[in-house]
Amino acid sequence: MKHINQIVILLSLFITCLSHAMLPDIHKAVKDGNIDLVGRLLDARTDVNFAYKNVTPLHDAAVKGNEAIVGLLLERGANVDAADIYGYTPLHKAIRYKNEAIVRLLIGGGANINAGNKRDWTPLHCAVLYNQKAIVSLLLEKGADLNAVNKGGSTPRDLANTLEKREEIQTLLMAEYGYKKEADNFEEDKEVQQEVQSNRNWLNINNVWFQRGAVTTAIAGLSILGYQLFK
Repeated sequence: MKHINQIVILLSLFITCLSHAMLPDIHKAVKDGNIDLVGRLLDARTDVNFAYKNVTPLHDAAVKGNEAIVGLLLERGANVDAADIYGYTPLHKAIRYKNEAIVRLLIGGGANINAGNKRDWTPLHCAVLYNQKAIVSLLLEKGADLNAVNKGGSTPRDLANTLEKREEIQTLLMAEYGYKKEADNFEEDKEVQQEVQSNRNWLNINNVWFQRGAVTTAIAGLSILGYQLFK
């Protein structure tokens, strides 16, 4: 049974690797950081918004943090507010991967700073979640809604109060926007913590295996397991 479970896991991973290998050319070029190829593909009339599993090239570029490619895609008409299957826009992704320069480019390109994902997490929720003070400040400066409520019933201010090590963000909210933290009788909100963990799980779904060298791992694992089973 143990070997069967190992085979199932490795085969699933191998299928994931094959899916990656089948990525459309423009997605591969963006992920590889090959701006020349991206440009040639766009010149050849490849759709700048060509979505693969609801992910656009701009999503990929936001994750990778490639300013030049993000700029090129925006220049060629990329939909700055395209949403993936979970409702995340490129702005959400740039914040998740702490790419401040990309955040600025996307906002400059007209990104909706109050766009909510399918759980109504806005970019400001995400910036607070990942403790990105500079991005929080930028979003607030651009008019982000401090009182936006996600489906867990939490505002960005609730997250700042509930999560650990968010003192600087709490201070920012109080100093710049007159928000007074109710610290005297505040108790940690377990529902907010559960919502936070759930959102982390959603945010981490994309790109996990490939960041860990999944292709090499899958092939090596299948080879070793096959040798052990059939030697």
